[in-house]
Amino acid sequence: MKKNFISHRSTESTLVDELVQYLENIGIDKDDIMYTSADSSGIQYDIGQEVKLALKEAKLFIVILSTNYYESIYCCNELGYIWSHDVKSIIFGLPGINSDKDYQGFINKNWIIRRLNNTRHIDFLYQELQPYSKKDITSLVRLNEYKESYLNRINAKLEEYALNKKPKEREQYSPEKLMDLDSLIQSNYYTDKELLLFSYLIDTNNYIWGLSENIKNCIIKWEKENRIKPFLSQNLEAFFIMLVRKGYLNCKIIERQELAVKSYIDQDDKMFNMMRAVFQADENGNTKHNYFSMDERLFREIINIDDASKSVLKKVVKKHRCKWYQKYSAES
Repeated sequence: MKKNFISHRSTESTLVDELVQYLENIGIDKDDIMYTSADSSGIQYDIGQEVKLALKEAKLFIVILSTNYYESIYCCNELGYIWSHDVKSIIFGLPGINSDKDYQGFINKNWIIRRLNNTRHIDFLYQELQPYSKKDITSLVRLNEYKESYLNRINAKLEEYALNKKPKEREQYSPEKLMDLDSLIQSNYYTDKELLLFSYLIDTNNYIWGLSENIKNCIIKWEKENRIKPFLSQNLEAFFIMLVRKGYLNCKIIERQELAVKSYIDQDDKMFNMMRAVFQADENGNTKHNYFSMDERLFREIINIDDASKSVLKKVVKKHRCKWYQKYSAES
Protein backbone atom coordinates (compact mmCIF):
# COMPACT_ATOMS: atom_id res chain seq x y z
CA MET A 1 0.00 0.00 0.00
CA LYS A 2 1.38 3.39 -1.06
CA LYS A 3 0.61 5.74 1.83
CA ASN A 4 2.11 8.87 0.24
CA PHE A 5 1.44 10.04 -3.31
CA ILE A 6 3.62 12.72 -4.95
CA SER A 7 1.90 14.31 -7.94
CA HIS A 8 4.39 16.03 -10.22
CA ARG A 9 5.47 16.56 -13.80
CA SER A 10 8.35 14.36 -14.99
CA THR A 11 10.27 17.50 -16.02
CA GLU A 12 10.67 18.27 -12.30
CA SER A 13 11.86 14.76 -11.39
CA THR A 14 15.29 15.92 -10.13
CA LEU A 15 13.61 18.14 -7.55
CA VAL A 16 11.30 15.32 -6.50
CA ASP A 17 14.29 12.98 -6.12
CA GLU A 18 15.81 15.37 -3.55
CA LEU A 19 12.50 15.56 -1.67
CA VAL A 20 12.17 11.76 -1.62
CA GLN A 21 15.74 11.44 -0.32
CA TYR A 22 14.78 13.71 2.58
CA LEU A 23 11.64 11.66 3.23
CA GLU A 24 13.73 8.50 3.38
CA ASN A 25 16.15 10.15 5.80
CA ILE A 26 13.33 10.97 8.22
CA GLY A 27 12.01 7.43 8.14
CA ILE A 28 9.54 7.21 5.25
CA ASP A 29 9.98 3.89 3.47
CA LYS A 30 10.43 4.35 -0.27
CA ASP A 31 7.94 1.53 -0.79
CA ASP A 32 5.34 3.78 0.86
CA ILE A 33 5.87 6.57 -1.68
CA MET A 34 4.23 6.66 -5.10
CA TYR A 35 5.80 8.97 -7.67
CA THR A 36 5.70 7.95 -11.29
CA SER A 37 9.11 9.34 -12.36
CA ALA A 38 10.92 6.82 -10.11
CA ASP A 39 12.21 3.51 -11.43
CA SER A 40 11.07 1.99 -8.13
CA SER A 41 7.49 3.31 -8.34
CA GLY A 42 6.21 -0.21 -8.76
CA ILE A 43 4.40 0.40 -12.06
CA GLN A 44 4.58 -2.79 -14.09
CA TYR A 45 1.57 -3.13 -16.34
CA ASP A 46 -1.06 -0.42 -16.81
CA ILE A 47 0.08 2.99 -15.58
CA GLY A 48 -3.48 4.34 -15.60
CA GLN A 49 -4.89 1.57 -13.41
CA GLU A 50 -1.93 1.46 -11.05
CA VAL A 51 -1.94 5.24 -10.53
CA LYS A 52 -5.71 5.05 -9.95
CA LEU A 53 -5.18 2.38 -7.27
CA ALA A 54 -2.39 4.40 -5.65
CA LEU A 55 -4.65 7.47 -5.54
CA LYS A 56 -7.30 5.45 -3.70
CA GLU A 57 -4.81 3.99 -1.20
CA ALA A 58 -2.85 7.15 -0.38
CA LYS A 59 -3.37 8.91 2.96
CA LEU A 60 -1.33 12.01 2.15
CA PHE A 61 -0.83 13.79 -1.17
CA ILE A 62 2.12 16.03 -2.01
CA VAL A 63 1.68 18.15 -5.14
CA ILE A 64 4.69 19.76 -6.85
CA LEU A 65 2.96 22.54 -8.74
CA SER A 66 4.70 24.21 -11.68
CA THR A 67 3.72 25.98 -14.86
CA ASN A 68 4.62 22.73 -16.67
CA TYR A 69 2.26 20.77 -14.42
CA TYR A 70 -0.87 21.96 -16.21
CA GLU A 71 0.46 20.80 -19.59
CA SER A 72 0.14 17.15 -18.50
CA ILE A 73 -3.30 15.55 -18.67
CA TYR A 74 -2.16 12.94 -16.14
CA CYS A 75 -1.20 15.65 -13.62
CA CYS A 76 -4.52 17.42 -14.14
CA ASN A 77 -6.36 14.13 -13.56
CA GLU A 78 -4.46 13.58 -10.30
CA LEU A 79 -5.16 17.13 -9.16
CA GLY A 80 -8.82 16.72 -9.99
CA TYR A 81 -8.98 13.54 -7.87
CA ILE A 82 -7.28 15.28 -4.92
CA TRP A 83 -9.70 18.22 -5.13
CA SER A 84 -12.86 16.17 -5.59
CA HIS A 85 -12.10 13.80 -2.71
CA ASP A 86 -11.02 16.62 -0.38
CA VAL A 87 -8.08 14.53 0.88
CA LYS A 88 -5.17 15.71 3.03
CA SER A 89 -2.70 17.41 0.70
CA ILE A 90 0.39 19.61 0.82
CA ILE A 91 0.97 21.85 -2.20
CA PHE A 92 4.50 23.00 -3.09
CA GLY A 93 4.85 25.73 -5.70
CA LEU A 94 7.92 25.99 -7.92
CA PRO A 95 9.21 29.29 -9.39
CA GLY A 96 6.48 30.70 -11.63
CA ILE A 97 3.70 29.73 -9.19
CA ASN A 98 3.64 32.91 -7.14
CA SER A 99 0.03 33.86 -6.48
CA ASP A 100 -3.53 32.70 -7.11
CA LYS A 101 -3.25 34.25 -10.59
CA ASP A 102 -0.88 31.42 -11.50
CA TYR A 103 -3.18 28.61 -10.31
CA GLN A 104 -5.47 26.85 -12.73
CA GLY A 105 -8.50 24.60 -12.36
CA PHE A 106 -10.20 24.29 -8.98
CA ILE A 107 -7.24 25.38 -6.85
CA ASN A 108 -8.25 28.36 -4.75
CA LYS A 109 -6.99 30.51 -1.89
CA ASN A 110 -7.93 27.82 0.64
CA TRP A 111 -5.04 25.74 -0.66
CA ILE A 112 -1.84 27.09 0.89
CA ILE A 113 1.07 27.10 -1.53
CA ARG A 114 4.36 26.23 0.17
CA ARG A 115 7.99 26.24 -1.00
CA LEU A 116 10.39 23.30 -1.23
CA ASN A 117 13.22 25.42 0.21
CA ASN A 118 11.35 27.11 3.04
CA THR A 119 12.48 25.92 6.48
CA ARG A 120 9.07 26.35 8.13
CA HIS A 121 7.32 24.54 5.29
CA ILE A 122 9.70 21.58 5.50
CA ASP A 123 9.15 21.48 9.27
CA PHE A 124 5.41 21.35 8.59
CA LEU A 125 5.93 18.51 6.12
CA TYR A 126 7.90 16.57 8.75
CA GLN A 127 5.11 16.96 11.29
CA GLU A 128 2.53 15.72 8.78
CA LEU A 129 4.64 12.69 7.86
CA GLN A 130 5.56 11.59 11.39
CA PRO A 131 2.65 9.09 11.62
CA TYR A 132 4.09 7.25 8.59
CA SER A 133 7.74 7.33 9.73
CA LYS A 134 9.52 4.10 10.63
CA LYS A 135 12.27 5.99 12.49
CA ASP A 136 12.08 7.38 15.98
CA ILE A 137 14.34 10.39 15.58
CA THR A 138 14.94 11.58 19.11
CA SER A 139 17.99 13.70 18.24
CA LEU A 140 17.01 17.21 17.19
CA VAL A 141 20.58 17.72 15.97
CA ARG A 142 20.30 14.75 13.61
CA LEU A 143 16.93 15.97 12.33
CA ASN A 144 18.36 19.44 11.65
CA GLU A 145 21.30 17.85 9.84
CA TYR A 146 18.89 16.02 7.53
CA LYS A 147 16.97 19.24 6.94
CA GLU A 148 20.01 21.44 6.32
CA SER A 149 21.52 18.89 3.96
CA TYR A 150 18.24 18.74 2.04
CA LEU A 151 17.89 22.55 1.89
CA ASN A 152 21.41 22.93 0.51
CA ARG A 153 20.73 20.35 -2.18
CA ILE A 154 17.28 21.63 -3.12
CA ASN A 155 18.47 25.25 -3.34
CA ALA A 156 21.22 24.17 -5.75
CA LYS A 157 18.67 22.23 -7.80
CA LEU A 158 16.21 25.14 -7.83
CA GLU A 159 18.95 27.49 -9.05
CA GLU A 160 19.83 25.00 -11.79
CA TYR A 161 16.13 24.60 -12.59
CA ALA A 162 15.70 28.39 -12.96
CA LEU A 163 18.75 28.76 -15.20
CA ASN A 164 18.08 25.78 -17.45
CA LYS A 165 14.35 26.16 -17.82
CA LYS A 166 13.39 27.72 -21.14
CA PRO A 167 11.32 30.78 -20.28
CA LYS A 168 7.88 31.16 -21.80
CA GLU A 169 6.33 34.49 -22.62
CA ARG A 170 3.89 34.27 -19.71
CA GLU A 171 6.74 33.51 -17.30
CA GLN A 172 8.60 36.72 -18.14
CA TYR A 173 8.40 39.74 -15.91
CA SER A 174 5.14 41.66 -16.07
CA PRO A 175 3.91 44.36 -13.65
CA GLU A 176 0.79 42.43 -12.65
CA LYS A 177 2.92 39.54 -11.37
CA LEU A 178 4.51 41.81 -8.77
CA MET A 179 1.46 41.88 -6.53
CA ASP A 180 2.97 39.03 -4.52
CA LEU A 181 6.54 40.37 -4.27
CA ASP A 182 6.42 40.56 -0.46
CA SER A 183 5.45 36.92 -0.01
CA LEU A 184 8.18 35.89 -2.45
CA ILE A 185 10.76 37.73 -0.35
CA GLN A 186 9.49 36.20 2.88
CA SER A 187 9.32 32.66 1.45
CA ASN A 188 13.04 32.52 0.53
CA TYR A 189 12.24 32.53 -3.19
CA TYR A 190 15.04 35.02 -3.88
CA THR A 191 18.75 34.37 -3.44
CA ASP A 192 20.92 36.37 -1.02
CA LYS A 193 22.35 38.34 -3.93
CA GLU A 194 18.89 39.33 -5.12
CA LEU A 195 17.87 40.40 -1.61
CA LEU A 196 21.07 42.41 -1.19
CA LEU A 197 20.34 44.06 -4.52
CA PHE A 198 16.85 44.96 -3.28
CA SER A 199 18.39 46.37 -0.10
CA TYR A 200 20.81 48.45 -2.19
CA LEU A 201 17.92 49.85 -4.24
CA ILE A 202 15.95 50.78 -1.13
CA ASP A 203 18.93 52.35 0.67
CA THR A 204 20.18 54.37 -2.29
CA ASN A 205 16.89 54.98 -4.12
CA ASN A 206 18.98 54.44 -7.22
CA TYR A 207 17.72 52.93 -10.45
CA ILE A 208 19.66 49.78 -11.24
CA TRP A 209 20.43 50.53 -14.84
CA GLY A 210 23.44 51.66 -16.83
CA LEU A 211 26.81 50.18 -17.73
CA SER A 212 27.71 47.16 -15.66
CA GLU A 213 31.04 48.59 -14.46
CA ASN A 214 29.32 51.80 -13.28
CA ILE A 215 26.75 49.78 -11.32
CA LYS A 216 29.53 47.67 -9.83
CA ASN A 217 31.39 50.76 -8.62
CA CYS A 218 28.23 52.09 -6.98
CA ILE A 219 27.58 48.77 -5.23
CA ILE A 220 31.21 48.49 -4.06
CA LYS A 221 30.87 51.96 -2.56
CA TRP A 222 27.59 50.95 -0.87
CA GLU A 223 29.17 47.77 0.52
CA LYS A 224 32.09 49.74 1.97
CA GLU A 225 29.83 52.40 3.50
CA ASN A 226 27.75 49.68 5.16
CA ARG A 227 30.83 47.57 6.00
CA ILE A 228 29.39 44.57 4.18
CA LYS A 229 31.50 41.72 2.90
CA PRO A 230 31.94 42.25 -0.90
CA PHE A 231 29.41 39.57 -1.81
CA LEU A 232 27.06 41.28 -4.24
CA SER A 233 29.76 43.13 -6.18
CA GLN A 234 31.69 39.91 -6.88
CA ASN A 235 30.69 38.33 -10.20
CA LEU A 236 27.97 40.95 -10.53
CA GLU A 237 27.72 40.75 -14.30
CA ALA A 238 27.11 36.99 -14.25
CA PHE A 239 24.42 37.61 -11.65
CA PHE A 240 22.82 40.25 -13.90
CA ILE A 241 22.75 37.78 -16.78
CA MET A 242 20.79 35.39 -14.54
CA LEU A 243 18.28 38.17 -13.80
CA VAL A 244 17.99 38.85 -17.52
CA ARG A 245 17.12 35.19 -18.09
CA LYS A 246 14.50 35.40 -15.35
CA GLY A 247 13.01 38.39 -17.11
CA TYR A 248 13.65 41.01 -14.40
CA LEU A 249 16.28 42.97 -16.34
CA ASN A 250 16.90 43.80 -19.98
CA CYS A 251 20.40 43.76 -21.45
CA LYS A 252 21.77 45.25 -24.63
CA ILE A 253 25.29 45.66 -26.00
CA ILE A 254 26.40 49.23 -26.69
CA GLU A 255 29.56 50.49 -28.35
CA ARG A 256 31.56 53.56 -27.39
CA GLN A 257 35.09 54.95 -27.62
CA GLU A 258 37.06 55.18 -24.40
CA LEU A 259 38.83 58.55 -24.03
CA ALA A 260 42.15 56.84 -23.27
CA VAL A 261 41.90 54.82 -26.49
CA LYS A 262 40.59 57.66 -28.64
CA SER A 263 43.51 59.94 -27.77
CA TYR A 264 46.01 57.48 -29.27
CA ILE A 265 44.22 56.74 -32.55
CA ASP A 266 46.50 57.53 -35.55
CA GLN A 267 49.24 58.77 -33.21
CA ASP A 268 51.16 56.00 -31.50
CA ASP A 269 50.52 52.47 -32.78
CA LYS A 270 52.35 50.81 -29.90
CA MET A 271 50.49 52.76 -27.21
CA PHE A 272 47.21 52.45 -29.12
CA ASN A 273 47.54 48.66 -29.31
CA MET A 274 48.35 48.50 -25.63
CA MET A 275 45.32 50.63 -24.72
CA ARG A 276 43.15 48.55 -27.07
CA ALA A 277 44.17 45.46 -25.12
CA VAL A 278 43.41 47.16 -21.79
CA PHE A 279 39.94 48.31 -22.88
CA GLN A 280 39.28 45.33 -25.21
CA ALA A 281 38.60 47.74 -28.07
CA ASP A 282 38.39 46.98 -31.78
CA GLU A 283 40.70 48.40 -34.47
CA ASN A 284 38.70 51.66 -34.47
CA GLY A 285 38.93 52.07 -30.71
CA ASN A 286 35.33 51.05 -30.05
CA THR A 287 34.59 49.16 -26.84
CA LYS A 288 31.55 46.99 -26.19
CA HIS A 289 29.66 47.12 -22.91
CA ASN A 290 26.65 45.43 -21.37
CA TYR A 291 23.96 47.98 -20.63
CA PHE A 292 21.30 46.79 -18.17
CA SER A 293 17.90 48.34 -17.66
CA MET A 294 15.12 47.65 -15.16
CA ASP A 295 11.48 48.49 -15.65
CA GLU A 296 10.62 51.50 -13.45
CA ARG A 297 7.46 49.79 -12.20
CA LEU A 298 9.51 46.88 -10.88
CA PHE A 299 11.87 49.31 -9.17
CA ARG A 300 8.92 51.09 -7.54
CA GLU A 301 7.52 47.76 -6.35
CA ILE A 302 10.83 46.89 -4.68
CA ILE A 303 11.29 50.19 -2.83
CA ASN A 304 7.70 50.05 -1.57
CA ILE A 305 7.87 46.57 0.00
CA ASP A 306 6.33 46.15 3.45
CA ASP A 307 8.08 46.15 6.84
CA ALA A 308 8.13 42.35 7.11
CA SER A 309 10.05 42.11 3.82
CA LYS A 310 12.43 44.86 4.91
CA SER A 311 13.23 42.89 8.06
CA VAL A 312 14.21 39.95 5.83
CA LEU A 313 16.52 42.23 3.86
CA LYS A 314 18.12 43.51 7.07
CA LYS A 315 18.85 39.95 8.17
CA VAL A 316 20.57 39.24 4.84
CA VAL A 317 22.63 42.43 5.14
CA LYS A 318 23.59 41.48 8.70
CA LYS A 319 24.57 37.99 7.54
CA HIS A 320 27.15 39.39 5.12
CA ARG A 321 28.81 41.82 7.54
CA CYS A 322 32.13 40.71 9.00
CA LYS A 323 34.61 42.22 11.48
CA TRP A 324 37.64 42.15 9.22
CA TYR A 325 35.77 44.20 6.65
CA GLN A 326 34.69 46.71 9.29
CA LYS A 327 38.35 47.14 10.23
CA TYR A 328 39.37 47.44 6.58
CA SER A 329 36.71 50.11 5.97
CA ALA A 330 37.74 52.09 9.01
CA GLU A 331 41.36 52.22 7.89
CA SER A 332 40.69 52.92 4.22
